[in-house]
Amino acid sequence: MNDQDLLPYSVLAADIANSSAHITADQRQLREDFRFILTDCLARLSIELAAPGLRDDGDGALGLVPASVPREKLVADLPREFAMGLARRNADRLDSHRLRVRLALHHGQAQPSGNGWVSSAINATAGILNADEGRLLLRHVPTANLVLLLSQAMYDDTVHDQRRDLHPADFAPMRIGPGQKGAGTALWVCLWGTTRSAPSPEVLAAITRETGAKPDEPDPGKSGPHEPGPAQPDPARPSSPGGSSAGFVVTTGDRNQVIIGDVGTLNSG
Repeated sequence: MNDQDLLPYSVLAADIANSSAHITADQRQLREDFRFILTDCLARLSIELAAPGLRDDGDGALGLVPASVPREKLVADLPREFAMGLARRNADRLDSHRLRVRLALHHGQAQPSGNGWVSSAINATAGILNADEGRLLLRHVPTANLVLLLSQAMYDDTVHDQRRDLHPADFAPMRIGPGQKGAGTALWVCLWGTTRSAPSPEVLAAITRETGAKPDEPDPGKSGPHEPGPAQPDPARPSSPGGSSAGFVVTTGDRNQVIIGDVGTLNSG
C-alpha cells in the first residue's frame, strides 16, 4: 500500500434490523424506505454523495465522509435526522413492519482501490455494525427506532469532548462479546426513539449476560480518553428518562462529499 494514497475519513455504516424475517415484498419496501430516509438525511445536512453513490449492501449501506466534515455533525446531527425520519415513517405502521436501524460511526484512513476503497477502518466499522450488541439493544428496547454505535475513537473526539449538543450521560460503554469478529472491541451506544438516551443498566446487564462479554469497567491502573468506562452524568445538565432534547437546530455551510467503499456485504440479518 502506498501511504501517499491514504486519506482521512469518517466511516458510516447502517443496517436494517431483522430484514430477513419479512417476505420479499416487505423486504423491498423496507430497503426502499431505508435508502430514501438515509439519502434525505444526508441531503438535509448538505453532505453530497460522490460517485458511485451510496454503496448498497443488501440490507444496509456504507459511506466514507471526508475529514472536512466535522465529526460531531455525524454523531449529533445525522442520528437525530435519521431517527426523526424513521419515526415519521413508522408512525402508521404495525410494530411488525416498523423500520429499525443500526448506525455505526468510526474514523480512520482509506485508500482508493478500483471504483471503491480499502481500509482497516471500514472493516472495523463493519465489525461494530454487525456485533450482536446492536441487535440485542433493539430487541430489548422495542420503543427505539435507531441504535447508534460509536467506536472508541469517534466517541473520544465528539461525545467525550461534549461537542455540539453531545453529552456522555446519553451514551453507555459496551464491548463486543466473545466468539464474534472483533471480540473485546470497545464501543459506545445510545438509543433514539424521538429523543436520545443511554440504555438502562438493566438492559446493559441483560445483554452482557446473553453475549458473555465481561462488564466494561474502568481499569484503575490506567487513565485517559481511550479507556472506556461508565459514562458520567453532566452536573450542569439535568437528566431525564427520555434523554436529551431532539429540538437542536442545524445550520449548514459548504456542501461535502461521501466517498463509497467497495467492500462486501456488511450484514448477516
